[in-house]
Amino acid sequence: MKERLRKSVAVFLTVVTASLFVFSNVTNLYAADTVALKFNVTYGQTEARTMLSMVNKLRTGDEAWYWDKDDSTKIKAEGLGKLVYDYDLEVAAMQRAAEIAVYYNHMRPSGENCFTAYAWSGCCAENIAYGYNSAEAVFEAWKEDNEPYMGQGHRRNMLNSNIKAIAIGHAYYNGQHYWVQEFRGNVVSDVETVANDSETKCSVDAKADIASEFEKSMSKSTKKPVEITTDKTTEDTNSKPEKYVVKLKKTTINVKKGKTYTLKYSITKGYTGKVKFISSNKKIAKVSAKGKVRGIKKGKCKITVRLNNGKKAVAKITVK
Repeated sequence: MKERLRKSVAVFLTVVTASLFVFSNVTNLYAADTVALKFNVTYGQTEARTMLSMVNKLRTGDEAWYWDKDDSTKIKAEGLGKLVYDYDLEVAAMQRAAEIAVYYNHMRPSGENCFTAYAWSGCCAENIAYGYNSAEAVFEAWKEDNEPYMGQGHRRNMLNSNIKAIAIGHAYYNGQHYWVQEFRGNVVSDVETVANDSETKCSVDAKADIASEFEKSMSKSTKKPVEITTDKTTEDTNSKPEKYVVKLKKTTINVKKGKTYTLKYSITKGYTGKVKFISSNKKIAKVSAKGKVRGIKKGKCKITVRLNNGKKAVAKITVK
């Protein structure tokens, strides 16, 4: 439990409470001696966006509660509205996901506070984690159902009544998954953008000492320990998980409304992990746990086939 609390940290900042005073006293150490680190991460934004429905279900359902400081009184978070996915905020969430791969902290690698990554109004919050292989797994960890008040910081962030916007960033780097939730009190853009599920070159400003440590880790290609979600550690059982890849026979598929199509794919021989199928828009096309795609209504979406090690293949679906 202590291990999880140490690695998965939550903070909340608001202009109307003492929290702002606390953070206003945190000195930004950003200086001219920063180094621009260039490296590639693989983003998984299609899956990251699926967490929106999970958070909104938590906010509007019977589980919308958290412990009071006495750890015996449940405070019900009543009347919460659904959060809006903010595609402007997602840019910052993706940047922060790359940054915590360099320096796992709410302080940015440059020495700046995490909330300098984007503009905000009223309030803002951030949840971070690494080591979870799926959006569902990290969300369950952030729910903190069985934690006392002091361990429910992530939960309270997701249930905060002052928050209006959310965005999630998911980056895969050096054998590890990094997750970020960003929240703010104002919505800047609810206009949907194309989800980035590709390998992308990132630029992260870092203080010289942090950059040096990161560059050492790059040369060693070490893998950080997997995040603990229960009393057991969950990790890929394959000896060299990075070598396994998945390929689709067809990446452009037409499906008639009400009809189905079973995805045909191949995986590097020897893979024993799970295969996950994700639809970018379930209102257009759904996909089963075995890769059967069903057309729901006319439109276009993407189906992602993903392995435990983060490797994936994407099919463009058109429902006619």
